[in-house]
Amino acid sequence: MARSMFRISLALFFATLLALRADAQQLIQGTTPTGALYAFAVPDDWNGDLIVYGHGIVDPAAPIALPSSQNGFAVLKEAMLARGFAVAYSSYSENGYALKDAFHRLNELPELFEARVNRQPGRVYLMGHSLGAVAVQMLAEQFPVRYAGALAMCGFVSGGV
Repeated sequence: MARSMFRISLALFFATLLALRADAQQLIQGTTPTGALYAFAVPDDWNGDLIVYGHGIVDPAAPIALPSSQNGFAVLKEAMLARGFAVAYSSYSENGYALKDAFHRLNELPELFEARVNRQPGRVYLMGHSLGAVAVQMLAEQFPVRYAGALAMCGFVSGGV
């Protein structure tokens, strides 16, 4: 019994090591001239495509910070990386109902990505939650050639007060 438990534990250990290797990635972070923080996560087995992620509204009193777990972003990011996509994301320059800022910060990410990673993505997809969903919807409508597709989740895309 103890020997079979040891073998199972050993198998799980090596499976975990293999899973960690599959998630190996490069993480590049920086700050834009407007004060927005940005990050690019690029998996070792990058498929050549980029997903630009827009986060939802953040409390105006909160400090400027990169998205982490809000709206399940950490899980989404890991799922996209595991499928070979690079992921670009930003804090925006301000918090609160900052739709105009979100639009501009997300739109600058593909060029920043190309400059910092030194590779041009094959296709750029947009993904966003809440306020980020509205910003990615606007980007997809205004730049239909630049962006290959958009996934707007839980966005108030028909307008707001």
